Amino acid sequence: MVVALVPVVAKIVTDVTGGDVLRNGRFHTPTTPKPLAVVTAKHESHVQATVICAKRHGLQIRIRSGGHDYEGLSYVSHVPFVVLDMFHLRAIHVDVADESAWVKSGATVGELYYEIAKKSKVHGFSAAAGPTVGVGGHFSGGGYGVMMRKYGLTVDNIEDAKLVNLNGTILDRNRNRSAALTNSSNSSLLASSM
Repeated sequence: MVVALVPVVAKIVTDVTGGDVLRNGRFHTPTTPKPLAVVTAKHESHVQATVICAKRHGLQIRIRSGGHDYEGLSYVSHVPFVVLDMFHLRAIHVDVADESAWVKSGATVGELYYEIAKKSKVHGFSAAAGPTVGVGGHFSGGGYGVMMRKYGLTVDNIEDAKLVNLNGTILDRNRNRSAALTNSSNSSLLASSM
C-alpha cells in the first residue's frame, strides 16, 4: 500500500508568459488568462505561505503537481490567480517491510513505479498507466489505473496524507491525530496537491 504525503516548494516566477511555466501548449495563447505569479514550493512552509497570502488577497490557487494537465485546470482561471507548482516536492520513500511508501505530490507516477521496482519485484501500486502523470492530481482525482479491477482506485490505497487547509494549517494525523482532523471538519482541504 502507498501512503501519500502532500507536497510543498518556493521559488516565485513572475515571468508567466510561457516557457517551462506553461507545459500545455493549448493554453499558450494571447487570450489565455495568465497567473499573477507561479510559486514553486520547496518546503511545506511555502505551501502554507502561498495559501495564506492568496486567501488574504482574494486570489484563487491553481495547483500543478509535476505532471501534465489535459483539461488545463492548473493553468487557467477567469478570476485573478496564482499557480502553486509542486514540481520540486517529489521525494519518494518506499518501505517494502511494511508495504508502504510516502510520496510527495510533485512526483510522477512513473517515478513512483520506478522506486517501487528498485525495492521489490513483487510489489506494485494501483495508479495511472501514463508515467508522466503527477501523483498529486492523480490521487486527488481518484486515480484510475491498470490494476483498478483487482486493487481498486489509487485513492482506495492511500492510508495517510499530510494536508494544508484553507487557513494554511498543516493537518498531519501523526502529530495531531484527532484534534486537527476534528477541528478541520468545517474547512476545505487542498487534498489534491499537498
